[in-house]
Amino acid sequence: MVQKDAKSQKFKRERTHTIEFHKWLKEVVQDKENISVELSCLAKGPLHAAKRFSGYVVNGYRFHTKRRDRRCTTQNSGVFLTALTTSFASAKDQNPIVGDVGYCGAIEDIIEVDYWGELTVVLFKCCWYKKGKECYGLTRVNFN
Repeated sequence: MVQKDAKSQKFKRERTHTIEFHKWLKEVVQDKENISVELSCLAKGPLHAAKRFSGYVVNGYRFHTKRRDRRCTTQNSGVFLTALTTSFASAKDQNPIVGDVGYCGAIEDIIEVDYWGELTVVLFKCCWYKKGKECYGLTRVNFN
């Protein structure tokens, strides 16, 4: 029972942190003098309107949403991400292993958030798929 209460308390702390973080950041940043433009803009929060796109070019690479790809002859909605991730062998494992894990996905939505004309952040909402290996060593992606 004690372990369940500890998990519940941790969840509540993390939830409160998530909800209140923007207020804390705004208070901390407004008291500082040498703050970067990016951090200052993030502390103010975004404008209330955002733009949605079916395609976007980032660093010379074109990305499309899955919906837009349906009517194209080429496919540009696929994404791959390698993330440093902590993994456990089981729920009872006390020795996590940190390593690179690859994720394959497809872009569902592209949203551009504006921070007062000073900073723009592009968000890619993705549907992630399980990746595995075939018997020949080729990468296999399970879209189900």
